[in-house]
Amino acid sequence: MTLTRFQLKILAICSMFLDHAMKIFEDVLEPAMGQTLYTAVLSLGRMAFLIFAFQLAEGVWHTHNVKAYLKRLFGFALLAEIPFQMVKSLILTGEITLSFGLTNVMMTLFLGVLSCVAYAFSAQKDRRDMGKFAVFVIALLAEIMGTDYGAFGVVFVFV
Repeated sequence: MTLTRFQLKILAICSMFLDHAMKIFEDVLEPAMGQTLYTAVLSLGRMAFLIFAFQLAEGVWHTHNVKAYLKRLFGFALLAEIPFQMVKSLILTGEITLSFGLTNVMMTLFLGVLSCVAYAFSAQKDRRDMGKFAVFVIALLAEIMGTDYGAFGVVFVFV
């Protein structure tokens, strides 16, 4: 069975919705479902990251303008971070505040795509060793920044 990009996108959106619903209602759902079933359903929700990572990495090879692709991803990552931080703080503390941690998954996905672009650029110059080093540095940056999925997320997008 072959899925189109659109079908994969719909599957990822449904999976993301499931993931978010499971996390938002964790206090109610986990006791009601039991930990094993809750974890199994949450794992289905976590599939969204894998699909989006694949789609974005594919996008690197199919885009006509890599710089514009990176700019859009970075802009969306920054734009998504502010409401994410506000809602997260409202849920956790009851107040709207902003923190400086980049916990939204969009920054992880951006850094993963950046690692793909850095490696591809190095490979064109026949410097794959520099490309591997760039991927390592970008993954380390994701870990230091505290992005969602951290270095693992960046390496997963790259792979």
